[in-house]
Amino acid sequence: MTNATLFVDSDGVLHADPVFLDSKSRKPVLAPEFGTLFQWTPPLERILTKFYPTVEIVLSTSWASVLGFEEARSYLPPALAQRVVDRVWRRDEWPLHRLTKRQFGQLSRYEQILQYVNRKQITRWVALDNDDERWPDSQRFRLVKTEDMTGVSPDSVHADLCSKLSVITEQVGPASPA
Repeated sequence: MTNATLFVDSDGVLHADPVFLDSKSRKPVLAPEFGTLFQWTPPLERILTKFYPTVEIVLSTSWASVLGFEEARSYLPPALAQRVVDRVWRRDEWPLHRLTKRQFGQLSRYEQILQYVNRKQITRWVALDNDDERWPDSQRFRLVKTEDMTGVSPDSVHADLCSKLSVITEQVGPASPA
């Protein structure tokens, strides 16, 4: 049995959504009025460490495509980075599925994750994302939906995440994750 998998986006989840790539430094930038990059990782780290120690993370963020897997993972705090086992953006696998980078980029986040899930035969998974475009109603039980400007910071998102992780890990999570 494989570990439970949490697909994690960055923008609109781990920090506010309006992030851009600086043309000179090639580094992601978030305007100060929106906070700081990865400012909302502490609650996610706390929840996973304390209650779900075996959950693996797969990056479902475009950061992995734009910056590369290792660099995208390096922005995470060590406790989260060590859980990252892969990313859905696998340039080397696109030809196997007759997809170009452009075609893959046109898929919705749900479709990208589903391609990965099917390829890896994952059955126990949840996605943490602000993007719910083309996410079918029949699969919404797998989505912890965040808002662009608050991400994973609200207690209601923590509760939803714990509830869904409890199901896929077959363990009882906290009544209140705080």
